[in-house]
Amino acid sequence: MKIFPKNYIVLVFIVLLVLVIGCSKDNEGLPVLDDEKCVGCGECVSACPYDALVIIDGKPVIDPAKCTGCGICVESCPYGALYLP
Repeated sequence: MKIFPKNYIVLVFIVLLVLVIGCSKDNEGLPVLDDEKCVGCGECVSACPYDALVIIDGKPVIDPAKCTGCGICVESCPYGALYLP
């Protein structure tokens, strides 16, 4: 039976910890869209420096993998349709 050196066990633990933390990211801190106020102008899409928003069916959709929660899109919306929780 082979026994792995201690540094391999630590490395595997760190990799698993990073995967668990990354996979458990929820939508907390992401902007929320008020559908009634949104007119689909695309100002938020243009303002986002992370390309985290796209217009689908006339409304912005946020990609949580790209969004950092910086709020630039919220500030750019002339209709107040985006807000941070």
